[in-house]
Amino acid sequence: VQQHILRNSSESLDPQSIENIATNKKIYTNLNELESRKEELSSYFKTNPSHLLVLYVNNVPNGVLNLVNEQLPKEVKHLSIIVTNDQEISIGDNFLKNNDYLVSLSLSGQKIKSIGNSFAADFQSLTSISFPSLPLLHSIGNYFAYNCRALTSISFPSLPILHSIGNYFASNCLALTSISFPSLPNLHSIGNDFAYNCRALTSRQILTINYFLATNKIIKIKRLILFCIYCI
Repeated sequence: VQQHILRNSSESLDPQSIENIATNKKIYTNLNELESRKEELSSYFKTNPSHLLVLYVNNVPNGVLNLVNEQLPKEVKHLSIIVTNDQEISIGDNFLKNNDYLVSLSLSGQKIKSIGNSFAADFQSLTSISFPSLPLLHSIGNYFAYNCRALTSISFPSLPILHSIGNYFASNCLALTSISFPSLPNLHSIGNDFAYNCRALTSRQILTINYFLATNKIIKIKRLILFCIYCI
């Protein structure tokens, strides 16, 4: 299965990536071929559940990327999505919402300008979300990673032009212990109930988050105090 996937995907990969695929335990494919390869991918990841599926996206119709659970083999536990589109795109609403099997999710792309509502919301098994590179990201919608009760960490890169984060960001993530903030020099607004009911956040994490929000004058002091009292 691995050789077949590699042979069909090699045109979009650099030699270094192909050379290291076995040692890195990664399988590469692209979104256009995902449906036709679903059966073989299911077979491969059934016996290799710890391996990573790297999904390349290089042709996004109408500038909006949507991915639903039915497109992805349920045997895939670890997914990295790399958007190589030449034009700016948005991540659509309900991206992989209500997923029951993914454990880790990564998204990166030089041309991603926004993330829609309910991105990775209501996941049952997800423990980590990371964003290696999103230099043009301008906004994050409501209900980002909402109610992901196994989620322990969210990690962002530097987001130099991020302007707004919507309501209920990572709210009701009961196992969340870490939210990694980079420098966000242009962040102007955060919606209601940011990280609300994240009871596993340590007091140090809470103080770090609140200090960041307060020094950037994003939300009222009253909300910061309520957030501290509720989580500690």
